Amino acid sequence: MDQTSENPLPNEILETIRLIGRKWSVVVLHELTHEPLSFGELKEKIPGVSASVLSDLLTEFQEKEIIEKRSISVSPQRSAYFISEFGQVLCKIIESISDWGAKLVSQKQGSVSVTRVNVQKTD
Repeated sequence: MDQTSENPLPNEILETIRLIGRKWSVVVLHELTHEPLSFGELKEKIPGVSASVLSDLLTEFQEKEIIEKRSISVSPQRSAYFISEFGQVLCKIIESISDWGAKLVSQKQGSVSVTRVNVQKTD
């Protein structure tokens, strides 16, 4: 466990948070958990992401072996991005975060109930 006095969290936690905390990271991984997708298909499914940001994320995910890029057809040549075995572990962690978040939202909704009463003034 490698820590600095500036940040009490271990580096492995910080690296994971940096990775999934980047804008669009979790969205890209979420889309790829459903099915392998080409760059264009990903771009289409994530309307707000720029091509350069998507390209950077996909490159980083490939470098970290979270996803793999595979050829899916020869003519015309097409490739798609797949979640790797290593990446599937991260996706399960994200799914657990989602499950916990759903409980948190449910808990908040259950504890806050507002009743609005219309009162009419009578003379």
